[in-house]
Order: sequence, then structure tokens, then C-alpha cells
Amino acid sequence: MSSFRTSVEIQKANGVQLISGADSGKRATKLVNIIASTVQTTVKEVILQSSYFSMLSDGSQARKTNSEKELVMVRVVRDGVPVYHCVGLENISDYGDATAHNVKCSLDNAFQNKLKVPDGHYKNMLICATADGASVNTGTYNGVLTQLKEERPWLVTMHCVSHRVELAIKDSICKQPQFEAVKDFMVDLFYYTKRSGKFVHHLQATAEALGAKMYKFPKVHGTRFVNHQRHGVDVLLHNWIILLETIENTLASQKKQDAKLLGYRRKLKNFTFLSHCCVYQAVLEKVASLSLQFEKGSLQVFEIEPEIKRTLRELRDLQGQNPDDFLKQSGFTLHENKITCPVLKDGHKRKKPENRETVVLSLNEMTHTDGASDSVNLLKAYALPAVATCLSQRFESFQSDLFQHCHWMDPANWASEEDELREIHHLVTHFEVPLQARNFEKKHIWSEWKHLKETVETFYRKVEALAMWKKMITYRRDRFPNILLIVELVMCLGMSNSVVEGGFSHLTRMLPDTRLSMNHDTMENLLLIKLNDLVFSQSEKSQVIERSLEKFMEKRRKSKVDCDTETEIQGSETHSVVNLPGSVVHLSDSDSSSEYMDCDIES
Repeated sequence: MSSFRTSVEIQKANGVQLISGADSGKRATKLVNIIASTVQTTVKEVILQSSYFSMLSDGSQARKTNSEKELVMVRVVRDGVPVYHCVGLENISDYGDATAHNVKCSLDNAFQNKLKVPDGHYKNMLICATADGASVNTGTYNGVLTQLKEERPWLVTMHCVSHRVELAIKDSICKQPQFEAVKDFMVDLFYYTKRSGKFVHHLQATAEALGAKMYKFPKVHGTRFVNHQRHGVDVLLHNWIILLETIENTLASQKKQDAKLLGYRRKLKNFTFLSHCCVYQAVLEKVASLSLQFEKGSLQVFEIEPEIKRTLRELRDLQGQNPDDFLKQSGFTLHENKITCPVLKDGHKRKKPENRETVVLSLNEMTHTDGASDSVNLLKAYALPAVATCLSQRFESFQSDLFQHCHWMDPANWASEEDELREIHHLVTHFEVPLQARNFEKKHIWSEWKHLKETVETFYRKVEALAMWKKMITYRRDRFPNILLIVELVMCLGMSNSVVEGGFSHLTRMLPDTRLSMNHDTMENLLLIKLNDLVFSQSEKSQVIERSLEKFMEKRRKSKVDCDTETEIQGSETHSVVNLPGSVVHLSDSDSSSEYMDCDIES
């Protein structure tokens, strides 16, 4: 409330014209509710105007409030581009325990009661549902996705591809004792530096004395996508020598030496352990690249399999590398028992690569240098095949006919019209109900496909698949209406829940310690406004503001009149009109002598 008042005072001081009587926290909350309601109406219009939509949902239990929330989003294709809209934030406590039935009821409520999407549209136009791998979602007999599919036989139930990569890493890399030791070390450093501000200050002072930059140790445990772990290893290797120098200085100044710091020093001087960290970084670099591709909002179903094959190929290439190659890739070189590493100077990370400067740091008296190469070779022999096997197993479902018959979407896969039409007809058969609801005419497929290929060959030969289909949907819908209905259907399939995870990140930032008492409705309204604002066009944003203000100003309320203005009103004719800042006041004889007057406030 105090921050709101401060904001109002600043705006008044700058001469901003505010609505009379609306400069209070309660009125602000009312306006937020109205804006959120208008946003929901706009999202409903988007869903009804789109050919199809996919549902993406994820649940999270807030660590601060212990309240189970289910965030619901949709993926639609607008002007040939997939976009994501927030539908609502469901409070699972309103339904009971977080069972599959209750979660499914919350999803239905978000569309049918909050957005008021017609039942027929909600049932027939929903083509895909995406969630993480929790048993409540993906259970074979009674999971949420299974229950949704019972009502829609054509529904594509998708286990989020980003979560699949994360699980593959947990099942393979993290089960290797050497890599597990590296991750445990990063977790220890995270908590140690978090609890000891004095040690962090010493780290920064050491880095400054060496002319280098010290980076904060990030959190790498818990529910984290692979790129968080890769970033953690990057920071560890960058801070390696700086950290050891700080520990040496700290131990030298202590009368009673810290056992934890002694253990850290022993690990940092262990060359074999350093080699394992470099291998860990190399493997995570390849898998994190895959994960980042999957986190893109524009990810398409026909792009999944090629990315998996590319990653598997890169992992096989790592098996052919020498142990020294992993060290060089991480920037380390070993001479006798001394390692050296170039580290970026402070402030140079944000510069262009050609303008960056480094400082070379060195470390003497490394231990366990003998046998490090054999240990790395043994680690490669077990770890890399395990990662490749887990990735292949996690993505076996993309070998099914349904996903294989989406590859014609990429012109690079065009071979013969017979094969392409067979794949298209497979999709038409599977999604018959949604297509028929959009007045799809199967008899025109062959002629449209033939002319479409001629158009691509003439005008879009060197254009990438997604850019080509965007132009087709935008400019040539009248010419290829039926083919483009299938194209939009494939583009609408949601592969990754990363946007939902991002929504929870926004929610976490909205709930600092001073806002834990925020009720669920306000929380949901703020999230609706924030997430949909990211994808609304400028015209839609303006429309939301205009609608919200009109609705806000509809309600009659009291407006205080100055004494001078009141005198003028009493001497004026009956039913005169007086213009007040931001309002129009209609007066009569009965209320002309009142200090407060009923006002019809108009925008």
C-alpha cells in the first residue's frame, strides 16, 4: 500500500492527470480486477477466432505459502506464428487434494466457467494437451491427460520434451559417481557462499586483486532444466583458481582451520577431479544446446527428431576426444604439476569477442595428476553411451506414425507427391472431428497440394519452413484453405511446457516476503495481465485499456466539489452542467446544495 501511495504522489508531482477519487489501494485493486476480466475476454476471443488450440498446464506448490496452484496456458497460431496465452491460475485447494480428477476439473473450470468458452468449441478444437511427467498427469489409467483423451479420441497427449531431457540427465549423467561428486560440490558451494557473506567478500577481493571477475555460484539442484547445471559448471571452472586462492588465504588467517574449507581445498587441488568437471561441462554443453532448442516457443513437432539425432551425433564425437581435449575446451593446460587458465577481466564478458581481454591465472602443486587420463577414458566409456541411450528411450514416442507423418511440413523432406499425400491423409483421418468443425473439404487436398508445391518452387525456394508457412497463411489462405488448416493444426501442437515454467517464475517474483498474504484472485489477475501483455499486439493492448477504463467509469460514485465551485452551482440554472477535472457532473435542484454530489463519471 505504501509503495502505491508513493507512486501516486510521484505521478501527481509530475503533473499526471489522475481520475478523481481513484488514488487509493482499493480502487487500484478494483481496476486490476477489471483489467484482468477484460484480458480474459480478449483471450476468449483469440481462442474462438483461432482454428485450434493446445492446452499446456503445470502444477506447483509454493514454498512460501504451501498452496498448490495449477497454471493453464494455451498455444494458438496467429498469422502463421505460434503464440501462448495465459488462461488462468487455478487454486487446487478449492477442489480438494491434488488428484487427477480434481486437476482435470480445474482445467475444465478455467475454460468453461472463467473464459466461458462454449462446450462444443472446448471439446472439438482442443487438439493437444501438454504436461510434465508426474503420475497425476501422465498416469496410464486415470491421469489427467488420459481423462482428457477419453473425451477427445484425437487428442495428442504430450509429455513435455524439456522435462524429458531433464529426466534423461538424471537417469544417466547424475548416476555416474564422478559426475554426482561434481554436482554435490556445486551444491555445497552454493549454500556455503549463500550463508557466508564474509567469504563472498573475500572471493570478490581476491578476484579484484588478480584482475579477474568472480561470478556468483548458482543453484543447480531441485527442478532445473539442463542449462542451469551447465551454467553452474561454467561458473565453477571460471572461479576455480580464484576460489582456491581465497581458501588458502582464509585458512592462513584462521587459528582453528575450517574443516569444510580444507575439504574444498583438497578437491580443488585434485587434477583428476578437475578433469571430471571438464568432461561434465562438455557433455552438458551438448545436451543443454538441445534443451534450449526445446524451450523455444516456436518449436515444431517435425523439428524434434532432427535435434535428437544431432545431439546423439555430437555425443558420439565426444567419445573420440582425448582427455587433454576436454581440458583445452575448458581453458586449462597442465605442465608438470601446474595448471594455467585464461580468465576474462572484470567487465569484459559483455564486450564483443574481439574486444575481450583476459588475464592468465596459474596454480601450482596439483595432486593426482597420474592416472587422470585413464580415469577420463573410463568415464567416457560408461557415461556417454548411457546419456545417448536415455535420450533415445525418452523420445521413442516420436517414432510413432502420427509424428512421422508431420515431417512433410518441412520442404527439405519433400520427395514424392504420393508419400506426402499419404502422410497428409493420415493426419486428416486422425483429426477428422476438429477439421470438420472448421469446414474442411477433403476432396480438394490433391489439387491444392499440387499447386502449393508449384508456388513454393516459384516464390519460396530458399525460405525456411516456418517463414514459408507464415507467408502462406498470411497471404494465400484463400488459395489453399484446406491444406493450411492442416498446417495450422500441426503448428498448434505444443511440445514444451517451458512457457508455463516461465509463468511460475513471474509469479515467484510477484510474491516477495511482504506479499505472502495476497489472495488467490489478485494473484491470478496480476499473472493474467503480465503473461498476456507479453504476446498481445499494440492494438490489443490499447483495446484492453479502453474497455477496462469504460467499465471502471461506469459505476456511479461520490465526487467532492470545491467551495468556490459549489457557489457557482447554486447560482446557476437548474440542470446545469459543471466540468470538473476528469468528470462531468449532472446537477439538479435537489442536490445542488450538497457537499458531495452523485456523479456520472465518463471517460
